[in-house]
Amino acid sequence: MELTLDDVLKNMKELRHKYKIKCVMYNENQQRAALKVILPKDLNVSGGRRSNDELLLMLIREEDLSNSLEEIKEAYDLYRELAINILVDYANKLSVSDMISIYREKMHFKWDDIAWLTGYSRRQVFRIYQDGTL
Repeated sequence: MELTLDDVLKNMKELRHKYKIKCVMYNENQQRAALKVILPKDLNVSGGRRSNDELLLMLIREEDLSNSLEEIKEAYDLYRELAINILVDYANKLSVSDMISIYREKMHFKWDDIAWLTGYSRRQVFRIYQDGTL
């Protein structure tokens, strides 16, 4: 199954959203673990591990969140490489005016970036985009 550029960009957007949510959860978990005051009741002198050891549970959760962040980042990097490959294929097959439309509408690039990619001036790129032709 071949993914289109729209599918890749949609998946990248979803991964960015998941990454932001996991970062917030990770930071909140770190703050709770770091600012926790040790109370006398937290000291377990009878030996053994308590089932409600909050600090241990927070550390385990932090490790799980860290692993999850790494997995999301790796998946995002793979989609980014796929998007670059798709854009290179499009650049070889499509006209300059079509590429300018793709860069502007789908990729949301700035005019200066599009001008650099196409080798035209910013003014030419804007005119080609407005006219739709060279």
